[in-house]
Amino acid sequence: MGSGSRVLLIEPVRLHAGLWKRLLEDEDQIEHVEVVEDYEAAWRSVQGADVVALGTSLFQHEALAFTQRVATSLPEVRLVLSGIPRNEGAVVAAVEAGATGLILRDESVEEALATITAVSRGESRLAQDLAPVLMDHLAKLRRMRIDPNTNGKRYEGLTEREREVLTLVARQLTNQEIAEALVIELGTVKNHVHSILQKLELQNRHQAANYLLSLEASQES
Repeated sequence: MGSGSRVLLIEPVRLHAGLWKRLLEDEDQIEHVEVVEDYEAAWRSVQGADVVALGTSLFQHEALAFTQRVATSLPEVRLVLSGIPRNEGAVVAAVEAGATGLILRDESVEEALATITAVSRGESRLAQDLAPVLMDHLAKLRRMRIDPNTNGKRYEGLTEREREVLTLVARQLTNQEIAEALVIELGTVKNHVHSILQKLELQNRHQAANYLLSLEASQES
């Protein structure tokens, strides 16, 4: 690494991209800023970046999927997600996907820049008032992981079709893609996902994906 970090910014809105590029280039910790409009271009450039910042104009589900892809394939790359709502589900989903920095919708430009520069220094950054929410969630995950028998019993409560849906959820397929893969109605998929979350006592599909990965890891060990 040179004197500063290399930031890859994904932002499809040209005006937003230009403004953020200027702001980031003024930061001493940042050596170079590359801007791309979409995930395909980002994936081609991501290996040359230290930090990937996902802009506020991106759809949240797609941003989470891309974040998880990078975090899994290139763990040395640090990720910042922006435009996150100030609620537990959104924050937990972003952190579970692999984000090391979060920029909330109601934060100022100064706070957003502070988050990106902190992450570029190798730090993790989250709004202080949301830290207890995240810690509580991590405690729940720890309890889940140290009791594989309980995990197994919950999983055994799923129907065969629900297990198929859960596997596809863990592969980051959308509800529409799951419906096409299993040749069932979209509404049926939504009902299955709702039932899976209820039976596993989880809040969202990202937790469900992590649940299945945790269960598989406990069975292999």
